[in-house]
Amino acid sequence: MQSFEPTRFLYLHADANAVGGRMQSPVEKFVPTHAPVSLPGVGGATSANTEGFTFDDIVSCSAANTHVVSAEHKSDGSAALLVTSVVKGLNILEVFSAERIVIQMTINVSGETGQITVAPLGSAYEGVKVAGYTCEVILAKGLQHMDRTPEGRSRSLTWSDVRHIGRAQAQALLSSFKSRNEEDVYKWAERKYGWVIPEPTGPGIAMCSIVESIETKAPVRVHGHIIEIPHFGRLSLGELAVSTKRAQLTGVRADLGCVNAGAITACCGGGGATGEN
Repeated sequence: MQSFEPTRFLYLHADANAVGGRMQSPVEKFVPTHAPVSLPGVGGATSANTEGFTFDDIVSCSAANTHVVSAEHKSDGSAALLVTSVVKGLNILEVFSAERIVIQMTINVSGETGQITVAPLGSAYEGVKVAGYTCEVILAKGLQHMDRTPEGRSRSLTWSDVRHIGRAQAQALLSSFKSRNEEDVYKWAERKYGWVIPEPTGPGIAMCSIVESIETKAPVRVHGHIIEIPHFGRLSLGELAVSTKRAQLTGVRADLGCVNAGAITACCGGGGATGEN
């Protein structure tokens, strides 16, 4: 989408979906993507809704809706995107369930540089349970700003902010996994999060989680935003990946390592911009 009087020509893109994935065993197949939306090429707004569905008794929900919208601020050539995905009554293999999960993210695009900042305000986890045990999902402090900058603008996260928070989270995660003295488990964690720790050579991708911790009495292992469930697999909550041009937020990623092996995501959305002077 172009501004009529821009300092830069910005082309915005945004998308969201409710549930989707792929299974590897016992039969290789794709979990159909539900309520997918994509921003029109000229910007605007679009939404989708789906009623309850069940996929092979592996994943189900009672309802879901997604929404993406763009807005331009012609005075300075900047723009903003709002991405929302809501899933109600989520159930994965009768082990993980949630009454309601919301991921919502505002992506602000600079009119001068085309670079983005993000604000995941509105994201929430309600009624989460693991094997019938209640889980309290605690969101990370410093990620959902509700204040303003000294100039009066809404505060949001830069790539550098996400990088700083994610590095601290990754160090804590790896330390937690290493303390278990299980080499295969630590290697998995190192492959997934080890790249976040070293100082980057340039503005690549930064990653953190909007979830600080998970409190539960369930007989599972919890490492920050990750839940390890015997005979099920691993759940990663609230992972946010950000570059200078695009952001992606995933509410739930289930890496299944049981009879039913594969990966399922719920509540995903992202967007960004490209542009030239």
